[in-house]
Amino acid sequence: MFCEKAIELIRELQRMGDGQLPAFNEDGIRQVLEEMKALYEQNQSDVNEAKTEGRSELIPSIKLRHCCLLRNQRCISAYLYDRLLRIRALRWEYGSVLPPNIRFHMCAEEVSVLSPWKHTPGYTVLVCVFAMIPHQDHSHNGTSMDNEDKLEI
Repeated sequence: MFCEKAIELIRELQRMGDGQLPAFNEDGIRQVLEEMKALYEQNQSDVNEAKTEGRSELIPSIKLRHCCLLRNQRCISAYLYDRLLRIRALRWEYGSVLPPNIRFHMCAEEVSVLSPWKHTPGYTVLVCVFAMIPHQDHSHNGTSMDNEDKLEI
């Protein structure tokens, strides 16, 4: 616990040389997300207890778990971003169709995003980032776009 699995994801990428794509570690990502969920739930209960019962001795442990949550988030983002940079470099090296041995190491989202936009690698990387990160409905400056205001590509 406390970021060990997330750091192992980063070390896994560091062990691979440049120009190589390790297999997508879905199990490792899942374990990190489960750890984050457990840390978050424990923080929620401790925060509620600290507020209602005035237990200020819980604050250091709440802060520690929060820092672990942030570190796990950064590690997962770094893992995904590094994979995307590697995929982009391989796309520039091999062209629009990646060899099967490279595609074998990609997750389903990475493969599916590459298919429709074969001729625009820069755009593909951007789309792949957003396809792999869970979306939340964020609005900018308190306003959201209506259907007629959306940009068509």
